[in-house]
Amino acid sequence: MEEANPQGMRVLLAGVPAGLEAQIASALPSDLKVEFTVMAALEDADAGDWAAGCDATLIDSETIPDATRGPIVRGILGRIRERDPRARVLVLVPGKDSDGARAAAAAGAWEVLSPEAGAETCAERLRAAAAMRRMEQEGARTNGPVLTPNAPVLAARQAESSVEDFNRLVGDSPQIRSIVTLIRRVAVSDVPVLITGESGTGKELAALSIHEFSPRAKGPFVPINCAAVPENLLESELFGREKGAFTGATTAQRGRFETAHGGTLFLDEIGDLTPPVQVKILRFLEDHVVEHVGGLRRIPLDVRVIAATNHDLRGAVADGSFREDLFYRLNVFSLHLPPLRERGADAALLADRFLEGYAAEAGRAFEGFDDDAQRAILRAAWPGNVRELINRVRRAVVVAEGSRVTLADLDLDQACARQPTTFLLREARHAAEIECLRAALEHTGWNKSEAARTLGISRTQLYELMRRHGIPEPAAREDAQPRQPRG
Repeated sequence: MEEANPQGMRVLLAGVPAGLEAQIASALPSDLKVEFTVMAALEDADAGDWAAGCDATLIDSETIPDATRGPIVRGILGRIRERDPRARVLVLVPGKDSDGARAAAAAGAWEVLSPEAGAETCAERLRAAAAMRRMEQEGARTNGPVLTPNAPVLAARQAESSVEDFNRLVGDSPQIRSIVTLIRRVAVSDVPVLITGESGTGKELAALSIHEFSPRAKGPFVPINCAAVPENLLESELFGREKGAFTGATTAQRGRFETAHGGTLFLDEIGDLTPPVQVKILRFLEDHVVEHVGGLRRIPLDVRVIAATNHDLRGAVADGSFREDLFYRLNVFSLHLPPLRERGADAALLADRFLEGYAAEAGRAFEGFDDDAQRAILRAAWPGNVRELINRVRRAVVVAEGSRVTLADLDLDQACARQPTTFLLREARHAAEIECLRAALEHTGWNKSEAARTLGISRTQLYELMRRHGIPEPAAREDAQPRQPRG
């Protein structure tokens, strides 16, 4: 690969019109030597060669029809990254094409921008990409190989990691495995992520997992619950303030955005933002600059934004309480966390993990949950999701008197077992299969052959049903003897 321009930076412009090229050039500092390489056709088979030696690449996909934008962008990104896995590629995607933005992010774009962001933002992000690329190259020359967004070291680490490596995202259900796959995919890019799901499903853990497996892992992870901060203080809490900005502001203060510089800012409960704060966050996503409340100085920052909500943001956009342009800015890559009641046997896995951890903290030892408690854990509706399960297990550790945790210790009873929320036969059959499978497996001591005979199915069918419903296979239990039926 060619050496990068030591006096300035080299930029590949793919599909960028001449007018935007001129505006970007004008927005860059006059003393910065910039070499632009222009590639007119995005379908060019030699895109990797075009990008070789460049510090950053900008792809403009605005003129591509929506129906073909995703495949074309994936194609050019694939050719560039095949030649240079560490290439810093920015992609312009129309703001309302969330599918195109997600395709670009999944294909390895370093950042996805809207054309409405303007030439100044493009110029600033190209400079940031080039600077980070130069830092990586300098680090490689002085300290050996460095960990970069798409480096083989990171890829190997992610490939070998288990679900539990992702910050306690414990589970073996298909839903959780799919989420882990998406986290691996989006972690290496720098695009905004919107995490949705009911309260207590683990949205902050998912955000932390993205941060920990990203190139920003050594930077700060700064969470803030937007709904927990008084409305009149949220703006200064996020963006900082100058002394005397308002009554009671006796000192200047940095905001959460500044605190997260070089890392990730996690905005929880984003649906509760007031319109003025929504505007300021939108401006930051467009130009990566903040201004203190009561100040005029523009402060450039390098921050990745991950947002989360348990609200229906599309509905909020429809009723006018949430800005449509901000929604599309945040929803470049979406991640939905399912409620605990839809995660099959994950509830039992989580309960075991929490019991082990909190019992160790309290200096106690348990043999686990009794049979009735295990069944209730799997059948409970868990309206508070994982957070509710944690609280009930912590309570049990305090009040339990025996060696095994009971229904009473968890403050659960048969009346709180999950009630039907639908009369669809498919969903009822799904729930019944899980309960029947677990009952047969527990009855036979998890002996697969005996359980299959009890159920009147083949051993192969049993394994397939266990896989489909996310029921994990206990280790070293194959030779276990069937339990005697209780009288």
